[in-house]
Amino acid sequence: MEPDDYLYVYLHFLKVATRFDNTTDRTIAYEASKDPKFNKLIQKYGESHFSNVLKSLVNEMISQGVLIGVQAKPMNIITGVSPVGYSILAKSNDNKFISKLKKSAPKWALNTLTSIIISLVS
Repeated sequence: MEPDDYLYVYLHFLKVATRFDNTTDRTIAYEASKDPKFNKLIQKYGESHFSNVLKSLVNEMISQGVLIGVQAKPMNIITGVSPVGYSILAKSNDNKFISKLKKSAPKWALNTLTSIIISLVS
């Protein structure tokens, strides 16, 4: 997935997650897919590939403490967004922050996108 698309999916999913308490990643993904750009990315990459990428992102957000929840199969349980998640969303409106984040895209493969974002938010 292209870095701009990956970043959009990450931030949009996180933004949509703020509207829910005690739900699943599937419910949030369904709600997020109502956004034309998010849905276009699903079509661009195919449902199977997109689903795998999204599952990986959600697991990363839970393990890094951005989302509060439990990793489970067949779906993750999301109980809320952490303060770090809200900080990330607040910073995502800052063009300098997004520019730094995009420049660090090659490092995303070495670490996780979340760890890079948290280091830039702090």
